[in-house]
Amino acid sequence: MKFSITRLNSTLVILTLIAVMAFVTACTTHMASELYLRDLDDLDEGELTNKIIFQLPLTTIDECSEYRARYDKVFRKSRDFKDMEFVKCTDGDFNDYVEYEMDVPLRKIDPTKSRVKGAVEFIRWDNPEQDENRLILIRTNPPSLADLDDHLKDEFFQGLDLTDSSPLIRLSNDLRSDQSIEVRHAFVQNQPVISSTTFTLEPRDSIDIVLSDVTSAWVFHVSATARPRIAPIGAWIKSD
Repeated sequence: MKFSITRLNSTLVILTLIAVMAFVTACTTHMASELYLRDLDDLDEGELTNKIIFQLPLTTIDECSEYRARYDKVFRKSRDFKDMEFVKCTDGDFNDYVEYEMDVPLRKIDPTKSRVKGAVEFIRWDNPEQDENRLILIRTNPPSLADLDDHLKDEFFQGLDLTDSSPLIRLSNDLRSDQSIEVRHAFVQNQPVISSTTFTLEPRDSIDIVLSDVTSAWVFHVSATARPRIAPIGAWIKSD
């Protein structure tokens, strides 16, 4: 199966982790990020970072300055979200929002033997015991999410609601040859994929993978004591 999908300009890709509707509902969390196969390949030479953008809804864009100040206050107090940087205020189709951005680790490690860095990280794991050449994973640190949850409650009287979180991961092939991605138990291009299915990405193609509700609820568990949570995004079978 092949996809020929126009690659979005990186400056226009909205990568969402947290959606906060203060005083109205709990702070529903959504996450999205774009991973480039060249970066995952370069992890042989060391760790990198991957940028994510946080989209914070507003009632109206006129409230941007007020809510930005309050979000800034929350992030400064948070242990692993203190490096959030304001980007802009934007009119949305259904909600206005403030955008923040932050870098998260992109690592080539065995996640069962390495400690998590920060609240969220992406991992490439070359597991010699499995047929897949390179596993692409997401890992979170529940105590970091609990820390943010506490600060949001202090400021907005509402904490994080991660029960409906559906992280979207966009894999972009910026290499010069076709590459294969094996996915299971997720949504690919808005279609459910239950059994293991291989997708071929031509150069400059992208594929959108949304984790299942069960997987999302697992990996984004909020807890002050729970151990790190790991979820698979897909397996990259690299072609030369």
